[in-house]
Amino acid sequence: MPPMNRQKDRGRGGGHRATEAGESELCCCEYINLQGEMTHLLACCCDCEELDSMCDSLLRCKALKPGSLRVVAETVADRLRVPWLHGGARRIDISVTPPVLLLPPLLRLASVHPALTILTLVSTPPALLWYYYLTHRRKNRSLFFLALGLSSLGYLYGVFLTQLWARHAVGNGQLAAITAGVATTLGGLARTRRDPGYVSMMGKNGPHSFVVKTPFTSGRATAGTRGVDEKSNALPRNGVVSRDWHDVQGWSWCEFCEVLRPPRSAHCRLCGRCVRRLDHHCVWIDSCIGESNHRWFLLTIVFFLLTATYGLHVAFSCICPQNILPLSMFYCPGVYQDASSALVFACAWYATLVTLAVLTLLAFQLHNVSHGVTEREARIRARRHSAKRRGSGERTPEEQWVQQGGPSFQMGVGGHQKGGVLLNWKHFLFEHGVQGSTSAEMV
Repeated sequence: MPPMNRQKDRGRGGGHRATEAGESELCCCEYINLQGEMTHLLACCCDCEELDSMCDSLLRCKALKPGSLRVVAETVADRLRVPWLHGGARRIDISVTPPVLLLPPLLRLASVHPALTILTLVSTPPALLWYYYLTHRRKNRSLFFLALGLSSLGYLYGVFLTQLWARHAVGNGQLAAITAGVATTLGGLARTRRDPGYVSMMGKNGPHSFVVKTPFTSGRATAGTRGVDEKSNALPRNGVVSRDWHDVQGWSWCEFCEVLRPPRSAHCRLCGRCVRRLDHHCVWIDSCIGESNHRWFLLTIVFFLLTATYGLHVAFSCICPQNILPLSMFYCPGVYQDASSALVFACAWYATLVTLAVLTLLAFQLHNVSHGVTEREARIRARRHSAKRRGSGERTPEEQWVQQGGPSFQMGVGGHQKGGVLLNWKHFLFEHGVQGSTSAEMV
């Protein structure tokens, strides 16, 4: 163990409290726990007072202390780590383990009998929806869906290699096409998970920072507010608002990030950041979809659909060559008599459900882009129409600004952009508009 130069306090179980974190490097098996103490992976079974107390209460048939289960779960999650060369032991997100460990045996079980195939495929979507709403309601980020997607792609590709290509059921050309599709999909996914277009926080509380009073913040006193010329409605062509520019119609102030954000930007409560032209937070990639990665997101979906469609065609043609593709999905005699064919059939049906779900997502995305709105803006418009039907007539500040003369396409709540579908697609593919600038450019 390397000598420690930081100040340490003796803690429980021989741990040391790191009072000056980052002053010295940790070895590959050391880490800083939730209590701020430096500990070792070999001490993962030490200092289990909360677990001992909970077990003692259960054995004595006594009520558990409030919050004891939460403390034990957080402690176990914190101690689930692997050695790492730089910065000490890395924590493993416990949400990635269920998909990696459960997906292969579930698909193996589904290949035993047709009834098990139907049961597995029917019960999987409700279970995923339940987990999604559970995490979404608690506003927690989770790598579960990203791990499920990657493990599904990897396992299906492994089944293709071991059950079809290794047995000479497919040729090298088909293998090359599938491999290229998988690699392209992964490359697009990696590019999509990069910066979605976070609103820059440079200049925040700096010597030249200022807050601009917009229609959304009118009536609320904000420190450093400058005057606004309510008569003008135009923004500079380049979207950059200088210190002398007083009219910032459509710009808003985020109270969470404390930054001035361009039109169509919004705060993501899962990422904790403001994103330019926020579309939605995609749980399948654990990242927001915004101005910088929306096009890559659609391109990745197209890559996946092309690869999956071709892979399904190859798989069903190999295991059921006597029938055409639509018929072979529902009628393939003798497919469960061979374990290899049954596994390919079950995996192919699993891939079919995933493909249909992704195709539905692509249809919604294409519809929104054609109408010049994002997913978030479409939800705002749907809530407005629902409020009209209920007779409430209430409008959000963004909708009030649009009604007062703001361009409808900028907020997406007043209908599609003027000019039609082609202009909306041109704006989406080639232009950034006023939402391309950041609050750092405002200073």
